[in-house]
Amino acid sequence: MIEDFMTAYWGKLPLTDKPYPVHPKVNAFVGQSGHGKTTIMDGIRTALGDTTFETNRGIGYYVNKKSTWAIVRVGFYNRQIDNRVQMDAQKPFEMYGYREDKIVVCCRVFKNSEGRWNKEYYVFDGEFTDLKGLAENPKAYKQALQTQEKYRKMLEDCIGLSASFRRLMSMDPHSVRDLVDKSPEALYQQIYELKGVKDIKNRYEDAKQRLSAQKKACETLKEELDAAKNRYADLGAKVELYKQHKLKVTQKERLDVMRAKVVFMETEEQMDKLTSEIVTAADEIQRLESEINQSQILIQECDAKIDKLAAASKAASVLIGSLNADCDILARQSTEKDLTLQRLLQDIERIAKIQPISIEDLRAELDTATQQYNALLVETVQLQKAVQAIDSDLMRLNRNKVLFPTWVDKYRSHLAQANIEFTMLADAISIKGQHTEWQRAIEAFLGRERYRIVVSQNDYLPAKKLQQSAQYGARVCLPKAPRGAVAKSQGKLLSIYDAIEIKNEQMIGGYLEHLKTVHLVRTVEEGDFLQKQGLVSITIEGLQQDGDGAIFRHVDLLCCGKSALELEKARLQSKMEALKSELGSQESKLADSKTAVNTYDDWIKQQEEYLTLESLQAKADLLQSEVYLVSANLTAAKEKRAETEKAQIDALEEVGNVRSQKAVLETQTTANGNIIANAKRRLRSNEIDLGQNKVKLDMFRQALIDFGLSEDDMDFIPQDLAGADYRDDQGNRISSIYFENEAKKLDSEIKEFMANHKDIDDTTVQLYAAQAGIVESQEKRLKANEDLRMEVEEETQNCLYALTRHIKEIINDYIDEFNVLAELLRAEGKGRLETPTDDPAGWELHMFIGFDGKKPAPINGPDLSQGQRACTSLMLLLAAISNRKNGGLMPIMFLDEPRSRLDDDRGNEVGWLLQVTDVQYFITHQQGESLKSVDWINHAYTCIKCGEDELFTQPMILKRMRTA
Repeated sequence: MIEDFMTAYWGKLPLTDKPYPVHPKVNAFVGQSGHGKTTIMDGIRTALGDTTFETNRGIGYYVNKKSTWAIVRVGFYNRQIDNRVQMDAQKPFEMYGYREDKIVVCCRVFKNSEGRWNKEYYVFDGEFTDLKGLAENPKAYKQALQTQEKYRKMLEDCIGLSASFRRLMSMDPHSVRDLVDKSPEALYQQIYELKGVKDIKNRYEDAKQRLSAQKKACETLKEELDAAKNRYADLGAKVELYKQHKLKVTQKERLDVMRAKVVFMETEEQMDKLTSEIVTAADEIQRLESEINQSQILIQECDAKIDKLAAASKAASVLIGSLNADCDILARQSTEKDLTLQRLLQDIERIAKIQPISIEDLRAELDTATQQYNALLVETVQLQKAVQAIDSDLMRLNRNKVLFPTWVDKYRSHLAQANIEFTMLADAISIKGQHTEWQRAIEAFLGRERYRIVVSQNDYLPAKKLQQSAQYGARVCLPKAPRGAVAKSQGKLLSIYDAIEIKNEQMIGGYLEHLKTVHLVRTVEEGDFLQKQGLVSITIEGLQQDGDGAIFRHVDLLCCGKSALELEKARLQSKMEALKSELGSQESKLADSKTAVNTYDDWIKQQEEYLTLESLQAKADLLQSEVYLVSANLTAAKEKRAETEKAQIDALEEVGNVRSQKAVLETQTTANGNIIANAKRRLRSNEIDLGQNKVKLDMFRQALIDFGLSEDDMDFIPQDLAGADYRDDQGNRISSIYFENEAKKLDSEIKEFMANHKDIDDTTVQLYAAQAGIVESQEKRLKANEDLRMEVEEETQNCLYALTRHIKEIINDYIDEFNVLAELLRAEGKGRLETPTDDPAGWELHMFIGFDGKKPAPINGPDLSQGQRACTSLMLLLAAISNRKNGGLMPIMFLDEPRSRLDDDRGNEVGWLLQVTDVQYFITHQQGESLKSVDWINHAYTCIKCGEDELFTQPMILKRMRTA
């Protein structure tokens, strides 16, 4: 086991000449994320020969940026395994020649001349701490240098750090924590990766690959044999196609001769038909041209008549347009004048009902009413402003904000903007609750003294400058503390000083001491009595009496204390209600006055209209005669328009009739023209066809000569075409098109064969015979490879048997180790290997555990708590690399956050497992005060985060478990 460790330039740990001690049980590196916990663990794992680090970090990540090298030193216990004294007991490292009680190993990480990181391992028999000397002069320690392979073999032989342990160290922390959540298939694969012997599995995989390759070879040979057979069949089909091709060539040559004879005969018959059609077309053209000439004369007569009627219709249209414009103008004038007349008559009727009154009297009354309204309006606006001012003050008081005069608010804001702290007497004074009835009397006595402002010595000069610019009319002074109590002339009398409460008395008390000699009395007689004794007093109403006489003091605002705010609110509220009542009455009077002004104004307008009655009546009579005249002109225009429209309609109707006659003539002429054009086209076409047929006849005659026919043979073509070969079933002669189509089909098939089967010729029959021998040879090769496949398949089965027996043995051992670990936690564990397939790749490992006397349940089921699940994950790993059956143990274990995502109670279940197993643990732990809250960590190293501008952090702080 590890006894202690130290580092040099590894991460940000400072250099030290004393190793950090390690406990044989649980060692925790404590701190928040980023404090270097995993960096320290990766350093120890590096010293144990590991090469895998957290995330994607390389070895250079861990070397301090100040250095190009780093050293991790680890000390091991080298004591006898059995504590009992025996003569033959052996120390763990003694087999390699190390006999001291402590063995020290160092892993030196350095950057070579090529800029790459290298590692070297040194083993020392006894204590060694000169890490800097090892880094600066490694040649001096050449005898202690070990290769990585030999170093790892020594750790495995001496303290059991096997290949399984290294595979476990390289596992992702999340995979370690979540092992309990794996499916039976994934758990089986994980355990085999940690515990299984890879050589046995590799032999089975190699045999399986050879078997697969042999099967592939057999399949390839079978495919080649099938291809040879297919080739043989394909050649036979090609020979058959070649025979059919030869037959089609012969058939096409016969059809070409028969078609040439038929075409020759059809051409002669077509020429006779065309000659007859040419004569008929010429006669028809002559007849139709005569009819067209007669129709042209009649069409010219229709055009002359249409022009005459169109001119008459156009003249009528112009006249109708003019009459329409006249009618529109007269109708619009009639409507407008009639509407104007009706409105004028309505106004005359309304004005005639007005009672005449003197306009001058009404205007005098309007002036009086207007003056009254303006006076009331001024009073109303003043009342509204007063209500708004009081309402603004009330809103400020409702926010507990004192009302000060504007000159006070102005100066206070200047002080605030200049960041000058001050105390105003009004802010620091308040009337005691039992003396609020004296509020107004006290406010009146204090007067402007209430606005005295006290500032510090440093702010005094700036405050006075601001006082001058703001024209502040009260005192600005330095703090003044009270000098002591002043004897009262009458012990039972109440002074102003007695009735007030003072804040910051040490700052402003000196300015209020004179209030101790001013007494509060209710009546003038009481004040007079005190005046005669030389005492100063003020009545509740505000009469001050002293040695200088008497004076009545008024107060405008109440500003000292909360009671002053409440009194001021009540006073303003009362005043507000009185003003609102007065404002309501005033607004009612203002509305009545406005109504009177409007009424007089309306009466004046009516009298002014009444004076225009006679002129309006004369205007109405004149407008009435204009309406009659316009109506008569409109009627005459409409009658003339109707007559003109009728004449235009008659002319247009006659035009239509003549145009219909013309259209009939034009249609007939056009039709005859089309017939003549068609006849001429047919004539030209027939003449062209006749010439072309003469050329064709010569061509077909030459073709028959080319086919071997003589002139005598061509004279007998009509007799040949009467034969059965040229007739259908009904006895009709077969056309040349039939022979042409049949010949084209054969020609297309011949060309297609020649294009698609260029490889088919007379040699194809020879290749067909040779392919039979190739098929026979391929069948013999396939038989030989099938025999070899049987041998490889037998070897694969033997390797599979060895692998399955090995897997069952290690899984049974694993289940036994798991059950032993479960017993340490007073739990019951079980396991079962299921083999649903012959191939071990598809096997499943089902593990069960029961805590607190419960029956074992599946580890990934709902029965386990979070803490029990975390414990089970650790047991699954410990069981994979333990070997208690053969007397071996796993001495060291690294765990990153083993109680992550657990509370303290469930995390302690994990801690219990760490304590009861015979393993030395190195873990990381987030909890800063771990030794105060858990009792299963023996050594806890608190990691301190390095400052941003520092190269090294503070040394780790060791905290040991408290012991009873």
